[in-house]
Amino acid sequence: MQNTVITLKDVCGLGIGAVGTPFERELMYHLWIAFWDNYANGVTEAAIMFPGDNWTYVGTVDTFHMDIQSWDALKANLLAHPRFRMGKDHFQSKIWEGFHAEDDFLNAGVWDGDYGELVRLVAPMIAASAKRCFQAWLAQIV
Repeated sequence: MQNTVITLKDVCGLGIGAVGTPFERELMYHLWIAFWDNYANGVTEAAIMFPGDNWTYVGTVDTFHMDIQSWDALKANLLAHPRFRMGKDHFQSKIWEGFHAEDDFLNAGVWDGDYGELVRLVAPMIAASAKRCFQAWLAQIV
């Protein structure tokens, strides 16, 4: 048994099968992401959804809330990404009209790519918003 352990350690030490590149599984999704301002709470809401023929009945994958001031930076990040397309040209007219009929609708777009990558684009805005809120709360109680 001791020789087996030694042999296995020797084999592992050779790096057989190691190519020096981490395995990354990429899953491709076609998702909608839409944005609304909520002025009363000072936040922008981002809803990530599965596409459908009536946006009010589609499944929501995730909903994020960020400081209302984060919208411009997030929009720039998304527009610079090759997997994202924004605007009414990427939706059926009745879907876009449904979005637009909602109060405080900002914009919507289509994401064709890995969901994790989309979340990594949105998450820094959420984290920055949470940090600002926490700092404001701390300032009130200290």
